[in-house]
Amino acid sequence: MRKFQPIIIALTAICFGGCSGRPARVQVAEIDYEAAAQKAVASYDQDANGLIEAVEAARDPAFQAAFPSIDADANASATPDEVAEYLRKMQAKRVAMVRWTLRLQLDGKPLTGAKVTFEPAEFLLPGVLPAEGVSDERGIVTLSVPEEHRPTPNARVVYCGLYNVHISKVEGGREKLPKKYATGSTLGVEVGPEGQTNFGLADIRLSSSG
Repeated sequence: MRKFQPIIIALTAICFGGCSGRPARVQVAEIDYEAAAQKAVASYDQDANGLIEAVEAARDPAFQAAFPSIDADANASATPDEVAEYLRKMQAKRVAMVRWTLRLQLDGKPLTGAKVTFEPAEFLLPGVLPAEGVSDERGIVTLSVPEEHRPTPNARVVYCGLYNVHISKVEGGREKLPKKYATGSTLGVEVGPEGQTNFGLADIRLSSSG
């Protein structure tokens, strides 16, 4: 797999003016740590014991992707305080957006023309925005927030956060990929302020048999 140049956009890195309609400054996602943590517990805590246990985290690929980072004491459960602290540390680095690129394969071959959507974990809404991209002839896709939220039109970047990944390819009005990829996410991604440091995790291998 070819190597990609990571791009990290810090809070104070890019400013704009004029009548572009873009925000005056790139900003980190607005997240109330405590409120988001309580929302996460309400969403994932199935047995109502006030904790998000590993088996509960596994029900949501986005949260599961970050669970080892959130579970600071490695006791297989996350408290509201641990979730809030994870979010605080993420935003303390003052990084707004990073570049995030994937390579898609279907049955061992590049998957072209597939739409990839990064859907933020619900407890991060509305501060973290969804991102999308379409794979090229090599199966390469670079995710991005909508153009009006980018620092510049060509800066294809995503907010730091936790995402469920949906992959769809529609031809002739019909979905060509198994349902679990297109409508039910089995993939989760943790997008951290350090950017995409492990490109081995950027390969997504799909199977037409589901």
